[in-house]
Amino acid sequence: MLLNNTLQINVPEGFQTMDPEAASAKLIEKGEGVCLSNPDRHIAMTIGWKTLGRFTGFLLKEKDLEKNMESSILNAMKPFQCHNDGPCTQNVGGQEARGFCYHYIAQDTEMSAASILLRREKTVYYFHLYTRTALVQENTALWEELLTTARWIA
Repeated sequence: MLLNNTLQINVPEGFQTMDPEAASAKLIEKGEGVCLSNPDRHIAMTIGWKTLGRFTGFLLKEKDLEKNMESSILNAMKPFQCHNDGPCTQNVGGQEARGFCYHYIAQDTEMSAASILLRREKTVYYFHLYTRTALVQENTALWEELLTTARWIA
């Protein structure tokens, strides 16, 4: 699957692409993106991107974007007893994306998540993983495989 004409990903077996309306509810940031899910494995992965304006792109560094993402997510997740588990990094097609890991309670189920981003020129790419905590090890391995095997086209 080619995203934003720049990022080629291999969708894992058993995953489906959510329809755009359902996916937009899962995307945290405003902008374009895709949500992949496998209900049998209790996992969802979103990849979103947005282009920064000239002025914003000049002012905001990647560290600022990371802090803004973390703050936005933690504030939005307060009703779900969200706890920050600390920083995390992930290789995305040979480039390092940084963010944080966290866990929360949704419908009486403990969930684990990771949110990372990387900036390529004027475009910021956001990557999110959501999974049941009971399945976090095996589902994190799927997420890592998807991201490490991704290829940047341009």
